[in-house]
Amino acid sequence: MSTATPIDPSLVYRETARDVRGALAARRPNLRVEAMREALAVWHPFAAEHAVWQAPQPEGTYIEVREARH
Repeated sequence: MSTATPIDPSLVYRETARDVRGALAARRPNLRVEAMREALAVWHPFAAEHAVWQAPQPEGTYIEVREARH
């Protein structure tokens, strides 16, 4: 006895590799995504330089964080 749920054929379709390749080649870059990539490329090197890394502290204790001087 099969317990597989039948798949509605209207929800599934196939395309040839040639059609998919053509569709992907015709896509243009998303300008918002490209802007985010550019911003990350510019600012990422600064993040590592100015990051504050600290170990978890017991509850109720405070750590003074001072700005790095160059």
